[in-house]
Amino acid sequence: MASYLPLFATALPLITAPIIYFMDKFSKRVRNLTVIGITLLTLLLVVLMFPVIEMGNLIKVKINFLLPLGLVFRVDELGLFLALITSFVWFLISIYSSYYMSNDKYLNRYYIAFLLTLSGCLGVALTGGLLSLYFFFEIASLIPYILIIHNESKEAVKASAKYLYMCLFGSLALFFAISLTFYLLGTVDLNEIKQLSREGKVLPLSVFLGFFIGFGIKGGLFPLHVWLPDAHPVAPSPISSLLSGITVKVGMYGIIRLVYSMYGFEIFNGLGWGLFLRIIAVITILLGSSVAVKETNLKRMLAYSSISNMGYILLGIALLTERALIGAVFHIFSHAFMKGSLFLCAGAIKHKTGKTMIKQMNGIGYEMPITMFCFTIAALGMIGIPPLNGFISKWYLGLGSLDAQKPIYLIVLIISSLLNGVYFLPIIINAFFNETYKTNYRFRLNEISLSMLIPIIILTSGIVLGGMYEHTLLKLAKNAVKMLLG
Repeated sequence: MASYLPLFATALPLITAPIIYFMDKFSKRVRNLTVIGITLLTLLLVVLMFPVIEMGNLIKVKINFLLPLGLVFRVDELGLFLALITSFVWFLISIYSSYYMSNDKYLNRYYIAFLLTLSGCLGVALTGGLLSLYFFFEIASLIPYILIIHNESKEAVKASAKYLYMCLFGSLALFFAISLTFYLLGTVDLNEIKQLSREGKVLPLSVFLGFFIGFGIKGGLFPLHVWLPDAHPVAPSPISSLLSGITVKVGMYGIIRLVYSMYGFEIFNGLGWGLFLRIIAVITILLGSSVAVKETNLKRMLAYSSISNMGYILLGIALLTERALIGAVFHIFSHAFMKGSLFLCAGAIKHKTGKTMIKQMNGIGYEMPITMFCFTIAALGMIGIPPLNGFISKWYLGLGSLDAQKPIYLIVLIISSLLNGVYFLPIIINAFFNETYKTNYRFRLNEISLSMLIPIIILTSGIVLGGMYEHTLLKLAKNAVKMLLG
């Protein structure tokens, strides 16, 4: 039964999504609760895989239909790590959405795309073959177009079109790479590809670049990042949280698999392509942080910050050391919680006050103290202040830079953290210590609904607890890295 858990977890939101459309005719409240129930059950199915993986076993199953070579699931520590974070954050966002989107006229369409995207992201994490990965990657890439264009404004149409065209280009790049892989090696199974690489049948640079372009577009890496800062401000805030916190990680997960599960550490290190990835990582980190400093729209600033953080993950992958890779894998969790919380706070502020510009945030801490306290914790985590989880990520990335005898990348991390402080700290200071509001206002609870506030508080709690001790997710990240390094 356990071997079918990946299939059940992936199929549940996929199969139930169309049913949501008809539930609106009976009761909107029942529909909203059903979506929350589906995401909760999906989370529980993923959690049930944990004991099996913790004992050092793999979960493998092949479904001999839907795809020419069958639908292959293969769950290891890395796949479970991403699946746990994805399903947990999705569950929280479903609770947040039930109130935030309650008066939206396109809510049926929103929930259908919401569940389909969850299925796609989980499928990518839990798959064991390139063809299966491609199938779910397409769902995770194309369906969010519906969520980005949701309000159908002129800006949303423009941003979603850019996203769609880039995703189609990425899909073609992936299709080229997978087709050539099958032609050269006769298999699309990740384990078999890695074994063949060890035997000397190494995939050429053209295949590597095809995979990198396909995954890099989804991950928002330079110079493939241009869709991301346009998509985040126009998408509903719950979706911005998922786009930044989860769906871009699908692309970074693909790059981890490309480097460590297809080529393998020794082969990739010998090829010398790590330098190319490190250059892209540094540009992505510094570009994202530098542009974020100049942004005036809060969500757009957070979007550029996300680009910078995808550079952190790529740097950890490309340094090719154990501790750097731990930092990269753990940052999937850290960034998901931190940026998820920040976007939900931005959505709460917009929903309650209508404010979207950074200059409008003066004194907002007096009006919405709990929301801005959570924003502050998440922002400090982004800067890398201990003992928050963002510090743990940067700590391992810094140690990994020194392990690789490349201290220049540690300097890059420090510069980026300073830039994070430049664009986050003024928001916090003006929210709580603005002189005009300090003398004329008193703290008052003008907060949002509990169904929006509780997910923010839970994510913020994860930011604090995630950096305080060696918890289950950090252990799982370390085990995933040991597995990847063989």
